[in-house]
Amino acid sequence: MKRIALVLALIASLAIGQAAHAATYTDTSLNWDTWTATSNNSADPYGSPDIASTTVTMDTSKLLNITFNLNSYNFNIASGDLFIDAGADGTWDYVVRALGTSLNGTYSLGLYAINVALHDTTAYTMSSDGGLPATYYRAGVPVGLATTPSLASLLGYVTYSAGTTAISFDFSSLSDLLLLTSNYIIGYEVTCGNDVIYQEVPVPEPGTMALFGAGILCLVVYGKRRMGKSA
Repeated sequence: MKRIALVLALIASLAIGQAAHAATYTDTSLNWDTWTATSNNSADPYGSPDIASTTVTMDTSKLLNITFNLNSYNFNIASGDLFIDAGADGTWDYVVRALGTSLNGTYSLGLYAINVALHDTTAYTMSSDGGLPATYYRAGVPVGLATTPSLASLLGYVTYSAGTTAISFDFSSLSDLLLLTSNYIIGYEVTCGNDVIYQEVPVPEPGTMALFGAGILCLVVYGKRRMGKSA
């Protein structure tokens, strides 16, 4: 009985542990899928800031936070929009309107529901760097929506904070958290397009760890019965 109680406690801890979890993904993307930079395409990052990795925090299927961890920073350029493709099907479903926001400070930014195809060449504001020639940055990179979504599509406000070590989008204060029940994709760049994020985030099936723990319990019970019969 003591062994069964121990396993039950393990299952409970697994179920609680899966409620809130963070995962970090190393930045390996060069471009968004279907897109190619028209200058300096072989280098990512090209200059600074340099995004080393992306940390995503979720409460089961609810998005709490997206943080881009920096190797280096640059306060002379600005943030692009943050895009989310729910279902990873090639269509952006949500955007945090961060285009032009300082990379040093804390701001409240609107989260909008959208329906924008990844490959739509007319939908985006493209990368630039203060009028400098394309040889100085990565040109041809979408960094934000060409127009702000309608007020009717506003879902709430996200807390954005940026500094020397990270660029963070905190969704936890939303009255209705974003529900992402299957794999989704994050798209993000700063305005010069020097470091592109196009990251697929896996979403585990609800209760996976609890089912795994239940399987362990069944094996323990079965083993005890076998031992009892052989005694």
